[in-house]
Amino acid sequence: MLEIPKTAEKLRNLALESSRGKQTGEAVVSPRKDKKRGKNGLPSRKKARRKPRLSFLICVVAPVVATVLYFVLIASDQYAAEAKFSIRGSETQTSGDLLGMMTGFTGSSASSTDSYMVASFIESRELVEKLDKQVDLRKLYSRPEADYLASADPDWPIEKLVEYWESMVHVYFDTYSGITEFEVRAFTKEDAELIARHVLAMSERLVNDISLRERDDAVGEAKSEVARAENRLRMARTAVANFRETSKSVDPTAVATAEQAIVSTLEAELAQLRTQLRALTSMAEDAPRVVYLKTQIEALEKQIEHEKTKVAINSTGDGETLTKKLKMYEDLRTEEGFAEKAYLSALTSLERARVEADRQQRYIAVFVNPKVPEYPLYPERLRWTLIILFGCFVVWGIGSLTVAGVRDHVS
Repeated sequence: MLEIPKTAEKLRNLALESSRGKQTGEAVVSPRKDKKRGKNGLPSRKKARRKPRLSFLICVVAPVVATVLYFVLIASDQYAAEAKFSIRGSETQTSGDLLGMMTGFTGSSASSTDSYMVASFIESRELVEKLDKQVDLRKLYSRPEADYLASADPDWPIEKLVEYWESMVHVYFDTYSGITEFEVRAFTKEDAELIARHVLAMSERLVNDISLRERDDAVGEAKSEVARAENRLRMARTAVANFRETSKSVDPTAVATAEQAIVSTLEAELAQLRTQLRALTSMAEDAPRVVYLKTQIEALEKQIEHEKTKVAINSTGDGETLTKKLKMYEDLRTEEGFAEKAYLSALTSLERARVEADRQQRYIAVFVNPKVPEYPLYPERLRWTLIILFGCFVVWGIGSLTVAGVRDHVS
């Protein structure tokens, strides 16, 4: 049985809503034509639930699956070879070094500076160029067994190759212990060990070259001083030799001493004869004895005058006094003595500089040599898969919360 009053009431309500819609300009939507919306005019729950699932598949599941497929099916194994060493020297540690060891910071000590320098050198372009010449680095990192994403392009410029090398080598310096270690990756066991050995050899050569250069700088000034002192001594000795050759005398001092001794002897004989002559004053002037003594005295006086003349005037007759030549000779000998002392002092300084340079000489002490690896440590498949999973999940969560907040604000 039909309920006519209720049906009529529904028709009146529908007509009333239609008339209101015409007055306000709003369209009346039939309930049958808006099946996809809910009672409040919002999307249905079924469609609202479908969007988060789709975004989760796109933002989380797809990247993680792609990552797993890459690591399992495509990614090539990478072997790692490592070496550990420390830069040591024979010098004792200063108080600053001891303080650095206590605090964990070595400061500006020479070994610490050299360690940082070696670490920087291992990642430098110079090392890459040398490695490329010695072991053909481009060929080793572009082997057929290497996957496309991890391998290097043989046609890369040197700048690109350096960037790639920085991703394949890891260097670490422990400031507390002073130990430097580096790890080199390659696509075969032999390549990893080969590259690590060459890197270690070039690092040793670098430290040796720097130490040798510092030694040469420290000893170079002392060597220059020795050369100057040696030249001064040579010139002084040459001057003495030339003087002896010119004066025809090996030692003018000895000649002057000998001449003075002769004069002194003659003067002593002259004094003795004069004494004898005075003792004969009672005898006549023409007595034979008196005449003989006077003759002897006169002869000695002439000989003494002659000897004094020889001392005063050079025997060659050039008018240059022996006294003046003796002074010149003594000046030359004095200069020679000073030159010898300066030369000995320079030699002592040179030896001291060499000892100090040897004390400060540094070298690399290797205690872990590169070995052929047995197991590929890279790529770290599980670690990177978990990192990508976590990152994608965080991005998806933040995006979902942002979209939901915007929708709530709009509604």
